[in-house]
Amino acid sequence: MCSRRNARCSDTGSTIAAGDTLVFPDFALRHRSALGRKWLLEIVGFWTPDYVARKLALYRAAHLSNLILCIDESRNCAEADLPPEALVVWFRRRVDAAAVLRMVETAHCLS
Repeated sequence: MCSRRNARCSDTGSTIAAGDTLVFPDFALRHRSALGRKWLLEIVGFWTPDYVARKLALYRAAHLSNLILCIDESRNCAEADLPPEALVVWFRRRVDAAAVLRMVETAHCLS
């Protein structure tokens, strides 16, 4: 189980290879008592459609099993555009932290 007391959020400091390009997720979530459980969090919010398309293509190429995408519903991202391994939390105006924690609680992280 991962409550606010059990999860720690930080800047990632992670560099992820996606083909011949590097991507830098916005945040990393770690379980406080099981440090091997780590999720990378990317917020897809106030970006242009072209930027969103390029960013999602990079994440598809990275094949991350521990990626959580928080996507603004107004971005109109199609399921086919999303990396198949990614967990998705849709939001409107602001990310629901409780929804992200619920996702973490139920996800199997293979980081």
